[in-house]
Amino acid sequence: TMKTKKIKPNSKIIKIAAVSLGIILLAFFLKNQVVVAWVNGRPIWRRDYNKTVVKIAGKQAMDNLTTQSMVLSEAKKQKVDVTQDEIEAEIKRLEEMLTGQGQNLDELLAAQNLTRKDITEEIRMQKLIEKLVGSAEVSDEEVDTYIADNKTMFDKTAKIKELKPSIKKQLEQQKLSGKIQELVAKLQQEAKVLSWI
Repeated sequence: TMKTKKIKPNSKIIKIAAVSLGIILLAFFLKNQVVVAWVNGRPIWRRDYNKTVVKIAGKQAMDNLTTQSMVLSEAKKQKVDVTQDEIEAEIKRLEEMLTGQGQNLDELLAAQNLTRKDITEEIRMQKLIEKLVGSAEVSDEEVDTYIADNKTMFDKTAKIKELKPSIKKQLEQQKLSGKIQELVAKLQQEAKVLSWI
């Protein structure tokens, strides 16, 4: 009979293989945590990327976040809210407008790397702000004054009567924008903001 010889696994080799495999797996799963890209064989480190992003967009992002926080606080203080029905109605209006222009809301959002959740929050914030500042009514006299003051801007063949509704809408948007700027300035003056960025 033949004797079978038991082969003892070399524990040192097994340990080295396990550690090597662990390092390879760790490097694979954490690669984007350390290096975000390779350019001509050279790494772009995450810390450099983060510094650049903060430098370029940091102040704007912080301003947006603090403004949103101030608006939400003011809305809560004044017991102003936006219902889901109001948001859905605005999304429907937006979808209808885009469909009329041959576009699709979901495709447009995807192209901007946004989701329906993003647009829902954006609409909610815009509606809260509009409720906080109130309406921006423009009288017919204001429209007539605008037209008289800006005669040179209009084509001589243009029928002013047909342009009045769009001019009125434009003036309302300008007035609303001014009221929003006033609200944000007021909230910024009253707010106590501590920032470490």
